Order: sequence, then C-alpha cells, then structure tokens
Amino acid sequence: MKNADGKTDVIDDVSLLGPGPSDLVKLRLNDPNAYNKVSEWEFDFRQIGAGPPDVCMTLRKGRSVEINHALYSPECHQVGMVPPETINLIVMITPTMKTWRGIELDKPCLLSCGPEQEFEGVNTPNSREINFSVSKHRLFELADCLGLDVPRDILRSAPVWVTHNPSRLNAIIQRASYFVAPPAVHMTGVDEEDLLRDLLIGLNDAREQDDRSSLRIRSPAVEKALACMEDCADEAMPISKICSEIGVSWRSLDRAFLERFGIGPKAYQTRLRMSRARSEIMGKGADCLVSDVANKWGFWHMGKFAQDYKTLFGELPSETRGRRPFLFAE
Repeated sequence: MKNADGKTDVIDDVSLLGPGPSDLVKLRLNDPNAYNKVSEWEFDFRQIGAGPPDVCMTLRKGRSVEINHALYSPECHQVGMVPPETINLIVMITPTMKTWRGIELDKPCLLSCGPEQEFEGVNTPNSREINFSVSKHRLFELADCLGLDVPRDILRSAPVWVTHNPSRLNAIIQRASYFVAPPAVHMTGVDEEDLLRDLLIGLNDAREQDDRSSLRIRSPAVEKALACMEDCADEAMPISKICSEIGVSWRSLDRAFLERFGIGPKAYQTRLRMSRARSEIMGKGADCLVSDVANKWGFWHMGKFAQDYKTLFGELPSETRGRRPFLFAE
C-alpha cells in the first residue's frame, strides 16, 4: 500500500485487518512480535540466530480459513497460543522447522494445534511456511458432510502428523498459493471448502508421529528451564540456580539446549532478554531511553549491551529506536 508520494505506508490503523474476509495483505515486520497487534494470536518470537530480524507475511482471510504465507529470518524460537475456536495447521514439505514441541522434524508432515492450546517450535534460518487457521466448527461440519474423520487428538496441543503421501501435502500448498502468491486470486466460499477438504484428506492419510526421540525425552528439563527463564527474564537467573531448581545437572541441560536450539542455556537466556529489550525499544520509538530499557532487562554495562545487541540483530539499539515495528508491503 503506497501513499501519494509513492512510498510504502506505515501501519498505524490496525483496524484495516478486521475480523471479516479481507483482500490480500502483505506485512513486513521489523519486530516479529508486532504481529500480535494485527492478530488474535498470542506470539512470542525469541531470536536465537544472528542477523537482522526480517519476517514477511502474506495474509488472506476467508470466512472459515485464514492463510498466512510466512518467511522468517534468521533462526527463531516461536512460542504462543492458538485463538479460541480455531485449529491451526501447518503443512511441512521441506524442513522449515527443526523441532515442534521438542519433536525432531525430518519427514513431510502436518503440524496441528487445537483451540487455546500452546505451541512451540524452532524455525530454520530463512524458513518458509504456510499456516492455515481454520474454524473448528466449520472443519468438523464439513468433515461430517464428506464422511471424513477428524482425528480427535487434533484438539490437543501440537501433535505431529506424518504422511506417506507427500504429493498430497504438495497439492495443498499449490492450492493455497493461488490465493497468496502473485498473481493472487480472490478466494471464494467454494475455494475455502476445497481447501478444507484437501486438509481433511491430508489428515486422514497421516498418522501421529512417535515422539520418543532423544529431543523429546530431554524435553521436560528444557520446558522447566524455559519457564524459569521467562519468569525471571528481567534479572538473568544464574544457570546453576535453574539447574538446582529443576533438578538436572548443568551438563545435561547444556546438551538438551544445544540439541533443541543449537545454543546453550546461557546464550539462550541472553537472547531471550535481548529480544524482549528490542521489542520494547522499537515499541517506544524516539522517546525511548535505551539505557532504561537495557537496565530493565538486566543489562547494566551499556557498551557490552550495544556490542552484543549489534552482533545479534545487525544494528545498534539507537538504530532500532528509529524503526517502526511493522509496515504494509506493496
């Protein structure tokens, strides 16, 4: 969306993304967590790979399904919750996520998460995925009309559905691309039903993945450590204290974090706090006093904070302060 000068407009009125069906909307997010301002979702993006944050989303909202074609860079850890009465489905042909709820992903699959269920995954660098947010009521209604089953486990938190028919999943992506990739066409009610039918057939072709991988076995320790880090994100609880509270050795926790995120618990904790600080700096804009935000999140040495910040995000905190969280693409 461009203004009279031919420049891209910044989003200030998020009501442009209302609850009803919408035209194609393209977003570029300088702060991935700004997506919460234009969505019913609860997202928490924690950057764990170095590089300038860059998330591009192409959204098409229908009456019973919303398509989100998303590009993420660099590597990040996503945590969040699905909106009420919504089922989330992600079609995976090539690995764009390393893990989903602690399960290693190495096969074509469908990822699902039920209404008001928590989800968690680690994206690969420069990942590309297509998310489908589907009306729970409409999905079950259509399944009943077509005589197809909806796996009841789809309503719980984040199972992984593995298919032996990748071409089926590829067909779903191709159909969705008609509505979100140039030259995108309008999505009719019939198109929505065809897309939901394909998703239902994909689920019926799949089986739930056995989750007894080494990552999954060590997942409880990681989950408990993450909870400690989140509860004390503003004070950087020592890793030794976290290990003591959750009852694991430093070596075990270090190995589990390295397998799950590619970095140790101390580095993860620092990047979690850095991500929190960056979102706050960008949210406050020109009025932000960087030192106050840094101190709030437990960074007291400003020179080191600025150096580490630039290493992770590719810019100084003062540069972040001049950016807007998100804008409309063309």
